[in-house]
Amino acid sequence: RPSNPSRGGGVVTRPSNPSRGGGVVTRPSRVVTRGSITYTNRYVRTGNSYSMQRSYNRGGVTYVRNYNGYSIGSHRYYGYVPYRHFDNWYYGWAYTGWSRPWTYAWGWASAPWCGYYGYYYRPYPTYYGPSYWLTDYILAEILAEQYAINAANAQADANAAAQAQIDDQIKDQLRAQVEADVRAQEQQQPVVLSNTLNDLRHIFVVSSDLSASPTDGSAACTLTAGDLIRLTAAPAQDDQVASVAVVTSKLGSCPAGSQVMVAISALQGFENDFNEKLEDGMGKMTTELATQMPRPVQQ
Repeated sequence: RPSNPSRGGGVVTRPSNPSRGGGVVTRPSRVVTRGSITYTNRYVRTGNSYSMQRSYNRGGVTYVRNYNGYSIGSHRYYGYVPYRHFDNWYYGWAYTGWSRPWTYAWGWASAPWCGYYGYYYRPYPTYYGPSYWLTDYILAEILAEQYAINAANAQADANAAAQAQIDDQIKDQLRAQVEADVRAQEQQQPVVLSNTLNDLRHIFVVSSDLSASPTDGSAACTLTAGDLIRLTAAPAQDDQVASVAVVTSKLGSCPAGSQVMVAISALQGFENDFNEKLEDGMGKMTTELATQMPRPVQQ
């Protein structure tokens, strides 16, 4: 097995047009804005197959991502499809431990968002494999985006206090999910919730703000990007909403320990975003960190 992800380039970009063939029907959506990011969805039906194309504009850079349509019961959801395929050995490398611990200095350590959310999130002090690094990469990306939006809206509170921190036990669960998602991306599998909705250990990372209704009938509260939630019970096949427990949350969010109702389509969106950032992180490892990372454990 190669000692680092620099060998051979490693990335194949997949075609972005899922609508080849006859009988194509398309339907555009409204423009959605989140901070400096805007996107539109284009829904495509080809025969009995459904897909969605999302066109992003992020700080003046435009790109397209694809989502595969599938059904749970009578409801349709759209799961993120990996747009890159790395060399086959790279996926195994990404969920293999390293031969020695590695200390990494994140470039954002002095960034305003890092100090602001320091009460809530801290990166691993030492990395024992790529999945540790990828877990921190995903969480940091989501929190940095959330901070940028709050700062733009003049909502940042320098005296914020944690309701519940993201501790190492929680991060280890997220890391296990990272490794499972790397294996799924190795097979170019789209993100689907069919099995995830039956796994009450699974943690969803909220990636966009969402108004939620507490199950105790109290006033609605807001889940904000970077909060962590998990299902309290597996929803029935035709349910469109699910009960989730708030595992960790920030000031201004639904309280940690509370239970709220969340649309299953929102859970799909959170998983899509998680996997997209995971794929971006794997790309970053091949281009910026290849010569820095330790050798893998010999198999």
